[in-house]
Amino acid sequence: MAVTVTQPLQVIRTNMMIKYYDKKPMGFFHTIRNTYNLEGIGGFYRSIYPTLLRSPLNSGLFFSSLEFFKNT
Repeated sequence: MAVTVTQPLQVIRTNMMIKYYDKKPMGFFHTIRNTYNLEGIGGFYRSIYPTLLRSPLNSGLFFSSLEFFKNT
């Protein structure tokens, strides 16, 4: 699934935003290094389970709505 590819980027983006608002901005590669050193490879995939559960539900709702409104 695409979620397994994009989840690490979402985690990095979120960490960069948190550090920016804490007035400690870090760059992209520094954030990757920091996350890996503190949490290991699993740190890039934290909170992936809610995303994996949400993805099929969103797709199902989208396509069922599309078919419903296409037929009306």
